[in-house]
Amino acid sequence: MVDEQRRWWRDPIVAFVALGGAIFLAWWQLQPRDNQISITPEIMAALAEDHQQLTGHAPSPAERQALIDDWLAEELLFREALARGLHMTDPQIRERLVERMKLMLGGAPPEPTEADLLEHYASHRETYVQEPQISLEQIYFATPPGDPAAVLARLRAGAPVAGDDFWMGRQFDNYGVSMLRGMFGAGLLAGAQAAPLGQWQGPFMSPRGVHFIRVTARTPARPLPYLAAREQVRMDWQAAAAAAPVQREVARLRQHARIIDAR
Repeated sequence: MVDEQRRWWRDPIVAFVALGGAIFLAWWQLQPRDNQISITPEIMAALAEDHQQLTGHAPSPAERQALIDDWLAEELLFREALARGLHMTDPQIRERLVERMKLMLGGAPPEPTEADLLEHYASHRETYVQEPQISLEQIYFATPPGDPAAVLARLRAGAPVAGDDFWMGRQFDNYGVSMLRGMFGAGLLAGAQAAPLGQWQGPFMSPRGVHFIRVTARTPARPLPYLAAREQVRMDWQAAAAAAPVQREVARLRQHARIIDAR
């Protein structure tokens, strides 16, 4: 019987299982306990400070217990949300976590030197362009006039047409095309871009009403001088500086990720 027991313990499979069990037990003991929540003095101090800032007085013993209970409830619900994978399915949470990660990786962007800005401006000249501009005047009607063709004929004949008051006025000098599109819509902008200079055109419908317009000038897109674009150049340079470490980390993570393209 003793010899059989000795042979059993010497079996390689038994030794392998025993070794594996010992390794798993050691690993399990080293793992953090997910259900352990520590209420540290630092947490309590932060809760008490927030309470005092909101109420103007230090929390009483009963209020301190209520603060702890509320904090514990939030912590438990937060951990349960993570356990259920809500952070993986809620698009707003995903977006905030991604932005937080970018901020952690990129950090506060450094302040560029003037040489940095000039180099960035010279390397991205196509970015710093003033968009086309249009100057026009308008006659506005909050509701469609009874006879739009008659209104247009009077305007082209030089006769006065009152129209209605428009919150931005009647004259628009050197407005960028994106601003005109935002104010009046794509239809009026297209008409303003195609209209002969100095001739009344319309009617054009917009979300605000009905417009008759006369374009007085059009300025094509042109490069912005460095001094005019400098602040935008600085912001773009800082954005690129903050994005560089994020891009490096994404490239590193891709090397270790198993990506399945199922398109």
